Amino acid sequence: MKEYVFSARTREGAIKRGTKKARSRTELVELLQGQGLIVVDVHESLGFGLSSLQKINLGGVPLKEKVIFFRQLATMVSSALPILQSLEILHKQISNPRFAAVISDVISDIEGGSSLSDSFRKFPDVFDKVTVSLIAAGEESGSLDVILEKLATELEKKQKLKSKVRSAMIYPVIVLVVVVVVIILLLVVLVPAIDQIFEDVGATSQLPFATRFLVNASGFVQKYGIFMVISAGLGYMLFRYHYSKPTGRYFYHRMILKIPQIGNLITKMQVAQFTRVFALLMNSGVNITKALDLTANALTNEVFRETIIKAKEEVSKGMPLSMHIARAEHYPLIVSQMIAVGEESGEMVAVMEKIAEYFNQEVDTMTNNMSSIIEPFMLVFMGIIIAFVAMAVYMPMFSLTNALE
Repeated sequence: MKEYVFSARTREGAIKRGTKKARSRTELVELLQGQGLIVVDVHESLGFGLSSLQKINLGGVPLKEKVIFFRQLATMVSSALPILQSLEILHKQISNPRFAAVISDVISDIEGGSSLSDSFRKFPDVFDKVTVSLIAAGEESGSLDVILEKLATELEKKQKLKSKVRSAMIYPVIVLVVVVVVIILLLVVLVPAIDQIFEDVGATSQLPFATRFLVNASGFVQKYGIFMVISAGLGYMLFRYHYSKPTGRYFYHRMILKIPQIGNLITKMQVAQFTRVFALLMNSGVNITKALDLTANALTNEVFRETIIKAKEEVSKGMPLSMHIARAEHYPLIVSQMIAVGEESGEMVAVMEKIAEYFNQEVDTMTNNMSSIIEPFMLVFMGIIIAFVAMAVYMPMFSLTNALE
């Protein structure tokens, strides 16, 4: 619902002003007239008060919120509750401001005669093409409750996968940030103070290599630090600009796939996503070329997306999907072999689901082991830095103490 500012006159002639929520301006006018008021003006609120601040949502709609929404909507639809009534009930339970506003608009569209899929199609930032196509297929086949349940399950799997990968990367990222902050503090605060002590006693020329290296690095950072920050900012802007181009994204995504372990993990994640979404679309009655097109849009790596886009073109010309996947560089051989079995047996959906299950398990194993693999390397890295700094700081201190004695 939208918030409107109104002014109206009572039968006695008194002016009444205020704000009310309504689905449309017409609905609010009718509501005010029903209260015996003569409407003078009604317009949508453009204020930026506390209530407006509370509605701001910079994070979009979380995946978890959509999982709960589709799961509950599937339950209500399967219980023969009308879709409009189901949405109105769910709208009252949504805590995310952006999602609540979207569902409010969806309710208004459905009241105006639109279908659920057409209403969702107006919000591509919340409901992707795969979601909209699945719901459209469910509406056409009369199995909307089944499709909504499958969609909720798919989004739930996607959420769990993202959570596992994020959890696996938290430790190394935190350690890396701590190391960088400690190094900056050493170079900006500690090392200049130590250097001043050695200058005061005239021992600068006798400093060991490790200490001279730290002192020179500290001087460089203090002298050119602002230029380093500006250069880093410009470099990041240049990267973002290049990444915003399709060729740039393809280049970076291809480079990432060459990183040991990380590239292998991304490959397994993309294969699992491809087979899972493709099976879901095919099982919902979407034809193979449309399913490939939608699946390509669901993939996050440009290399894998490009492969599926080309596969759609080849399949539309009569080439088996397995043949094109077999020629793709980054798809494991087992994928094309299993797809070929599905094509020959006519059990493509079942085979795709098996492939997705296998690679999901592979991703689970890799993410569970990632922390235990990365942790020793991070500890060794931190140990080397700590040992170098300790040697650079304490060796000349010991020498200075002995000289003074």
